Amino acid sequence: MVLMTEQAALRRLWQAAGSSVAHADVRPAGPRPQAPPALARTLAGRRSVREFASRPVPVDLLEFACQAGIEAERATWPTPQHGDCGIGIAVAGWDVTGLPRGIFRYLPADRRFVPVAGDGLRSDLRSSYASSPALLLIHGSLDKARARSPQHGYQRLLVRAGTLGYAAMLAALSTGLSGCLFGRASSSISRSLRTGDDRLAHLFTAAIGWPPGGDGQS
Repeated sequence: MVLMTEQAALRRLWQAAGSSVAHADVRPAGPRPQAPPALARTLAGRRSVREFASRPVPVDLLEFACQAGIEAERATWPTPQHGDCGIGIAVAGWDVTGLPRGIFRYLPADRRFVPVAGDGLRSDLRSSYASSPALLLIHGSLDKARARSPQHGYQRLLVRAGTLGYAAMLAALSTGLSGCLFGRASSSISRSLRTGDDRLAHLFTAAIGWPPGGDGQS
């Protein structure tokens, strides 16, 4: 599953182009980052990094990673065949250029981030995962997943979350960022993401930042 996910993610990176992300009054400028020319380059260079340079991550790079992850998940698990399980991604940001501190859900159709939680939850997250400039928080709907498959909906939701998470991580690596993955979920994140009657659940996390020493800072 991991190799299939990585290949699907990087195929989508070649197609990335043009538009910017927006958060309320934040609209990043400049061209979107482009992926390297070969699948093998990113796969060969990947490694898990849990300590990060003290350098902010541009919001454009986070948007690129979020969008690439979502596109890879949708291509691998098309909705007409597999249904809508409410899969999505949020960002917890501490040091992101162009985005205020906080937790934000990413809306791929609008290419913007909307705030969902405050400082207390973010402090707890850093101690639970990694002291990175940003965390990518993959989530999905338990209700939608189980409605389509009562017995196996949750397991399938986890696989789709992994698809999105690995794809987003590889997209981030292709821009020069580094990071690590965490399979454990957080009930506090799940509660902050829930809206209305849809029981969104946090499923998967990727810590993202610049590798230590690569920019002369640590």
